Amino acid sequence: MKKYLTDPKVSDEFTKGVILEVLDEDNVSNYNFELTELTKEKIKFVNFNECKFVKMSFLSVEFSNVSFVDTIFEGCDFSNSSFELCSFIRCQFKNCKLVGANIYDSTLKDVKFNGILDYINFASNKLKNVLFVECSIAESRFLENTFSNIYFEQSNMNNIEFYKTSLNKVDLTTDIIDGLNASLTDVKGLIISSYQAYILAGLLGVVIER
Repeated sequence: MKKYLTDPKVSDEFTKGVILEVLDEDNVSNYNFELTELTKEKIKFVNFNECKFVKMSFLSVEFSNVSFVDTIFEGCDFSNSSFELCSFIRCQFKNCKLVGANIYDSTLKDVKFNGILDYINFASNKLKNVLFVECSIAESRFLENTFSNIYFEQSNMNNIEFYKTSLNKVDLTTDIIDGLNASLTDVKGLIISSYQAYILAGLLGVVIER
């Protein structure tokens, strides 16, 4: 399936920055942030453009009205953090952790996720051109999201829940979907393998006679 993601447009030259020193600014551009841990901070109304975050820890941090444009995250930990009314445009998460994170009322366009996203909650978001590749997304929830060109590849999606989130034209043939929880309406148009169809039928209470 052809993918329509646009990669981040980042410069080869960054200014080395200290995250706590720029949070009072409205616009933060061309910064490289490394090896800093923030816990239970509140980050609001900041626009990050063409930035790079490397091995940063944002543990139980609250992001509100924050935008990330042309931004790369490498080896970062966002466990138990929340994102409300945020936007991610042309962003990549490389080998990142978002365990137990909450993303809601936000916009994600041209975003690539790679890493551990177990127990993550996506609620009331708009996702367009988003790729989850080699991720663990077990025990996660997608609630009332709007999907457009969403891709899951070689990911563990055990016990994942989709509620009022249409999976029409979403291809899960390379993923593990044991325990997938979704309504018949949501799975209409879902692309799966014959083996996965057998599993899904059982989850939906369908009896297949041999």
